Amino acid sequence: MEELKNKANKLFKLGNYEEAINIYTQILNSDPINYIIILNRSAVYIKMERYQEGLEDAVNVTKMNQTNAKAWGRVGAALYGLNRLEKALIAYNKANELKPNIIYQNMIKDIQKTLSEIKKIKNRLTKSSVTLNKSDFKELPVDMTETLHWCTFQNKVMSLGANPLDAFKDGEVMGFMNDFMKMMKIN
Repeated sequence: MEELKNKANKLFKLGNYEEAINIYTQILNSDPINYIIILNRSAVYIKMERYQEGLEDAVNVTKMNQTNAKAWGRVGAALYGLNRLEKALIAYNKANELKPNIIYQNMIKDIQKTLSEIKKIKNRLTKSSVTLNKSDFKELPVDMTETLHWCTFQNKVMSLGANPLDAFKDGEVMGFMNDFMKMMKIN
């Protein structure tokens, strides 16, 4: 069992994530409550951006042992990847409470900063009395009009409905929105 774990750990470090997951899963088939293996597999899922699966593994470990800081950290990482920032903040705070760690503390600060920025933007938009009409778009600068007509940009904006927080990670969308808000005198 230890040999398989070491092999999976080595594969993970080498970036052979699928093989690592297969071996961790094989180990768990014979030892389903091995929380170290579950946490290792959670880390691989998170690294692969398969956040839901990573979250499920990490949550299972927190159910087995509510004082496992690493499990709470993985819960936080998976939730962060899923753009569920408020819940990620709770998980990172719990991890840091159990075992203070600079990584958890940095994530807490990062999430708090992002949530604060989101709140500021929401407040600005809520306080704004700007209503847009078709005629407003005719007055857009040429480069902004071209961007709006650009098919890839339109698809990107439409996809943000599923994950609006992704807009904050996209420089192009944020740049456009910033220019647009300046033009509309929202700032």
